[in-house]
Amino acid sequence: MSTNNNSRFLLFMIAGFAVMSTIIFGGLFAETYVVPHLLGKGNVEAQMQVPRAKTDPVVFDDVPTTIETPNGDNSMTVRDGLIAWFSAENLTVENGKRVAYFPDASKKNNHARQPLPSSRPRWIKDGINGKPVLRFDGNDDCFFIESMRFLTPVTIYTVWSKPSAGGVPYQRLYSSGSRGTDYQAGGAYLIPASDDNGIASAPAQLHKKIIPSQVDISIFCIGRLNAGVTQFYYGDLAEMLIYTKPLSIEDQRKVEQYLQQKYKLVGVVVG
Repeated sequence: MSTNNNSRFLLFMIAGFAVMSTIIFGGLFAETYVVPHLLGKGNVEAQMQVPRAKTDPVVFDDVPTTIETPNGDNSMTVRDGLIAWFSAENLTVENGKRVAYFPDASKKNNHARQPLPSSRPRWIKDGINGKPVLRFDGNDDCFFIESMRFLTPVTIYTVWSKPSAGGVPYQRLYSSGSRGTDYQAGGAYLIPASDDNGIASAPAQLHKKIIPSQVDISIFCIGRLNAGVTQFYYGDLAEMLIYTKPLSIEDQRKVEQYLQQKYKLVGVVVG
């Protein structure tokens, strides 16, 4: 009897260990994950999930918590109200290498990050007229900015191009708002779909969006629709500037002149 009891106890312990191991380690291979570093802090946005492969564990080690702030291009003189400034030329990596973060040169530390290695765009040395770009694959490449969490009027400039046609209809260069919302009607830049249910290739473009009323720029996403996982950007992004106010006509002229001269876009109509 004693031997049987001991055997039963041993089997019970083994079964219990197996169940606990499944619970603990199974979480590493779930269908989706929540980005805790970016989307925690007790907000409703923390529920936003991004799909990943079952066997692709989350890697945070190569996304530094402290990112060196670049100085930015001195020829860009309009700094008042500038809350985020991203330029691919501020990255020094090997050509074609995936990029884990996009440093903010505005001195506001609104750096953009992507903790999932497979969702990181690639740095391309000569993307737009000799200037580097980040190339988004249209599948899952994107960045999150965790620190911009308030209502404000905004002015946003982007320099982008699509070297080849492709991707889903209605791609987003950027998006914002809490989960389930997007300020598409007020300003998230949507690239219209072409007749073949994709986005045609396009030369380098300079896009401007001014939103004079308050909009929610919490959980700002670069390269995707905030509230969904199907409208990712397929193309190149060279530079983005975000201001927390509508710029004056004079300041608009200065920013546009800076970007047009830098990327040799003279004659390109600002959208």
